[in-house]
Amino acid sequence: SQNPLPLSTSICLIKETFDKYAKGEGDESTLTKGELTQLIKKELLGDVSRTKLDQDGDGVVNYMEYVTFLTISTVHLQGRMILKSSLKSIICLFI
Repeated sequence: SQNPLPLSTSICLIKETFDKYAKGEGDESTLTKGELTQLIKKELLGDVSRTKLDQDGDGVVNYMEYVTFLTISTVHLQGRMILKSSLKSIICLFI
């Protein structure tokens, strides 16, 4: 048997996490503000500012808005990692 590919596993985990919190209250295809707050606190360790995740203003976060948020967060995290790596290289030049 073949092991699942890391990206496929990650995509499944993203969807499973959304579904886990979306079924808490209201429509199971969206996250309420309360569900989203719980997801951020428990899954992202609260390391996320409350940006405008509800892009269409309907009071809930649908799966597309959630994925957009994760994509932006990933790009932001990558930028921080590159910056941290660059700073380490610069510091090494002076040591």
